[in-house]
Amino acid sequence: MTDFKKEDIELKKIEVEKLKWLEGIFRTLFLALIADIGGVSTLLLKTNAYETIHILLIVLGISSIFALAFAVLMVLIKMQEIYKKLEE
Repeated sequence: MTDFKKEDIELKKIEVEKLKWLEGIFRTLFLALIADIGGVSTLLLKTNAYETIHILLIVLGISSIFALAFAVLMVLIKMQEIYKKLEE
């Protein structure tokens, strides 16, 4: 009976760990979306793209894409570790 409880607790810990990583992905996606909206609105409205705020928004959009790729890569690595724990 205690083995079952320990196993159940470990599975719950793993689920919480998964949710934390997924929350990180969604936060990164949200920031990427906000930055990309700024960059796209600059292009669609055909405003002066050389203003400081527009350059900043475009740079944020580009860097958020790299941050998103890094976050997805880190989650995939973490998921592999979690599945290895589940196999044991």
